[in-house]
Amino acid sequence: MKVITLLLVARYVTATELTTMRYTLDRDSEQFTRNFEKHNDGSDICEPGYTGSDCSLRKCPYSLSFMPGRASEILYTPSSGTEENQAVGGSDQGASQLTSSLTFSNSHAYKECGGRGLCDRTTGRCKCFSSYTGTGCRRQTCPNDCSGHGICEDGFHSLYGRSTVEQARDLGQKTHSNFWSAVKFRSCKCDRGYRGFDCSLRTCPHGDDPETECSDQLASDKQQIKCTGNSGGADSWFTLAFKDHLGGKYTTRPIVVGPGVAQTKNAQVIQKAIENLPDFAVPTVEVDIITASATYSQFTFDVDFKDGATTNKQALLSVDTTVECEDSSQPKFIATAGLTCTVSRLSSTGTLKEAKECGGRGLCDSSTGICSCFTGYYGDSCSQISTYV
Repeated sequence: MKVITLLLVARYVTATELTTMRYTLDRDSEQFTRNFEKHNDGSDICEPGYTGSDCSLRKCPYSLSFMPGRASEILYTPSSGTEENQAVGGSDQGASQLTSSLTFSNSHAYKECGGRGLCDRTTGRCKCFSSYTGTGCRRQTCPNDCSGHGICEDGFHSLYGRSTVEQARDLGQKTHSNFWSAVKFRSCKCDRGYRGFDCSLRTCPHGDDPETECSDQLASDKQQIKCTGNSGGADSWFTLAFKDHLGGKYTTRPIVVGPGVAQTKNAQVIQKAIENLPDFAVPTVEVDIITASATYSQFTFDVDFKDGATTNKQALLSVDTTVECEDSSQPKFIATAGLTCTVSRLSSTGTLKEAKECGGRGLCDSSTGICSCFTGYYGDSCSQISTYV
C-alpha cells in the first residue's frame, strides 16, 4: 500500500510581494492601460482604434464610467482638477492624505465600454451587461421598455431640466462632474392612465367618498385667472392647459374674448373650450367672468371644478398668450400684444371633496384600471350610492 503524505506549507508574505501589490491593484486603471499602449518616448504602438501586441485587436468605444475613478485616473475625467498630498494628524505623525481640487470628489473617468460591458476585440463593439445600452454602454435601459406605455427619460429631462439646473458645462470646468449622471440613468415616464416603475399598472378613477357628502367636504376647487395689458381694445387670444389626476396634459383650442360681447357669452366660450378637452378630462366646469373693463384691457374670470371627476385640488391651469408662428398657426391664433395672465387658487369656503382611488368604496384592478365597487356603490369611481342600509 502506498502512503501519500500531504504537506501543508505555510509561508509568509514577503516584502517584495507587498511592494508589487500596488502594481496588481492598478493594472486595470485607465492610466496603466493607456501607458501600456505607448512606446517609451510616449508615441502610440498601434494605429488609433487598434491594440494588442501585434495591433490586430480592435478597441471599443469609450464612455463616462458609472463607477468613480481612481486617484490615478483624474487625467481621464472631464474635469480639470489637480491632486496633492496634504499632511493630516499633525506634523509629528508624518501622515498625509491625497486630496483633489475638484468640487465633486471621485470624478468619473472615461473607460472602454463605460466599465459596464465587455469589448469584442474582433468587431470593436461592446457587449453591454444587462440593463445597459448605447454606444460604449453609456446609459441604462428602462425596465421592460416601459411596457409600451411610457417613454424612457434620462436624468436631464426628468430632473435637471425641470429644476432649471444648468446641466451643460464646458469641458474643463471643475463642476462638470456634478452632472456626470444627467444622461446616464434613465427611468420611465408613463402615459396617461399608467403607473409603476415600468408603467405596467393601470390607474383607476379617483372620486369623492359618497358617505361624507351629507354634512361636510362639499367644497370644490376654484381657480382665478387675471389678464391685463391689452391696451388696444382688441380681442384677447389665449389658451388654457390642464393636467388631470391620471397624468394627462391637455391644451384648449385658442380662446377669444373681447369687447362688444356680453360677459356671459365670453364666459361660455371659455367654459366650452375647457369642456371640449379630449378623453373627458373635464366633463363639466363652471366659468364666471368676475370683472372686465369696457375695452377688455383687463379681465378676471373664475374656473370652478364641480364635476365628480375633478374633485379636490386640481393642478393649476396655465395660460399661454404667445404663438411661435402666427401666420401658419392652425387653428388660427393671433398673439395679443402686451397681454399677460396669472393663475391663482381661491380660498375654499369649506372642506374640499376627497379624490380617493375608487372613492374609497371599491378596489382598483391595476391590470384593467377599473374599480370593483363594494356592495351599495356604483360609478366609475364608486362615488355614487345605490342602496341605503
